[in-house]
Parts: sequence; structure tokens; C-alpha cells
Amino acid sequence: MKAQRKKTIAIYARKSRKSINSVSIENQLELGQDFAKKHSMQATLFNDLNYSGKTADRPGLKKMMEAINNDLVDEVFIYDTSRLFRNQLNMLQTLQVLQEKKIQLYIYKNGKYFDPLSSSEKIAFGFDLIMAESLLDEVSHKIKSAIEYNTEKLSKGHGLLAYGNKYNTENKITIDTQEEHIVKIIYDLYTIDKLGIYQIKNFLNKNNFKTRSADKYDGVDFYVYNKPKDLVYKKGRNEVIWSETQVRNILKNSIYKGEWKFKNKFYAVPNIVDPHQWENAQTFLVENKRTRKVITKNEFLL
Repeated sequence: MKAQRKKTIAIYARKSRKSINSVSIENQLELGQDFAKKHSMQATLFNDLNYSGKTADRPGLKKMMEAINNDLVDEVFIYDTSRLFRNQLNMLQTLQVLQEKKIQLYIYKNGKYFDPLSSSEKIAFGFDLIMAESLLDEVSHKIKSAIEYNTEKLSKGHGLLAYGNKYNTENKITIDTQEEHIVKIIYDLYTIDKLGIYQIKNFLNKNNFKTRSADKYDGVDFYVYNKPKDLVYKKGRNEVIWSETQVRNILKNSIYKGEWKFKNKFYAVPNIVDPHQWENAQTFLVENKRTRKVITKNEFLL
């Protein structure tokens, strides 16, 4: 006698960056696996870490929906409705697929299966979703307010300004005379001597011109966090050197011609370089970018 195929349950877990006290991915998956074991089902795990529920563009969700469309899933387990979606359009689209494929949806927090044919459950489901959207909007508003508060602090002299600038005792932007010298060298090398960004970077490092970080961590080892953040390594002061990105950012920033961009508005500040020299640098940046594209294309064709 042919053995009956075990049912397969898709366990979907999600946690966004904004969530602080929500259930972890690991706990959500563990609860799902316990449920699968209890009901003698085979579990397939899907998860999305640091993804918002407001979008359906999530790799884990896409893989699960693909498995559902390929008839590889019999049931779906979620911790609560907000794990699966946080807007009504996504909810309706997902529920329609589940209904067409006759997939049962188990919601752990509710302690039961969702019945797509029940009007009362649909209403309750929609209410949960509205509450989830409301909570998300509230969290987004709080985060936005915090960002605006921090930006306001920055304008009062508590943030890190572009290289060559600093705040004076009255919390007004002024020129850092030590760093100003290096900024002028960068602009002269680029607009007068016609050196490329890579060459300028090498010149600064070879002649021991210090970056701001090199001064800050003089004689001290410190830790650098890479992406992903579990890759951590220690660097010494002598390793904090100029990069092409730093040089390019200095050449592009309008603060050096006396225009500080803040909250999409420009404010007059002391200029380090002549505005005409700054404009020349922008022209060269565009021309050099175009030249690089042409060279790359020709090399490819060869």
C-alpha cells in the first residue's frame, strides 16, 4: 500500500528594521516548526529580515508564493497577520492566491486557521490589518520626527560637517584652517594640474596628509564595522587613509564654494575655494565621467 504523502507547511517569518520589541525571526520559525511537528507536517522555511510589510517585493515572500503556485505547499503558517502583509491590496492579492490553491492559512497569534469563506473572519482580518497599518504609520512618524530632531541639532552645531568646516563657539559654520589647506590642494590638483581622482588620492597618502579620522584616532586602534555587521576588524591610525570616494565628495560638495545644502535649501557659509574653480571642477567631473564610459565601452567592444 502506497504511503500517504506528508503535508507540507510553509512557515513564513518577517521582521523589519523598525521593529524593536516584535518577535524575532528565529522565534517565529521555531513556533512554526513546533506546529508542523505536532501535526506531522513537513516544514519549509521562508523569511525576510529587515523588510517592511508594506511591500510585496520581499525575496522570502516571493519564494514562498512561487512554491505555492507550483503546488509544493499545502498550508501556510504565520505568527500574525502583520508578518505577511501590512496593506490591504497585498492582503487581498495573497488571500486570493491561497483561496484559489486551496491553501489553509494558520495564524499563530489567533490560535486557529483563517477561513477565507467566512465574512466575519475577513472583517476581523481586515481590522487587524488596519491596526497594523496604523501602528506602522505611527512608528514611521516617530522615526521621521527623530530624524528631524537630529537634523535640527545638526544645524545648531552638534553634527559632523564636511571636511574643511567646523562650528565655532557660537555654533556657526566656519572654516577649519588646517583642513582648508588640504581642500585647496585637492581643487588645485584637479582643476589646474589636471590630476585624476585616483592620482590625487595617492598624492595625499604619499605625502602624509591626514584625513579627519586619522587625526581623531591618532595613536589609537579602533573598530570598523562592515556590511554585514558581523564582519568586524581593527584598524590603526596609519590605516585611515584617503580614498577616491573622499576626494570625489570634496570636489562635488557645494559647501566649498560657500553654499551649504540643508533640508533641500542652500545657506551662505564661508567659502574655501573660489566659486568659479568649484564650477570648473563640476565640469571636469562630468567630462571625466563621460570619458570613462567611452573608454569602458570601447574596451568591451575590443
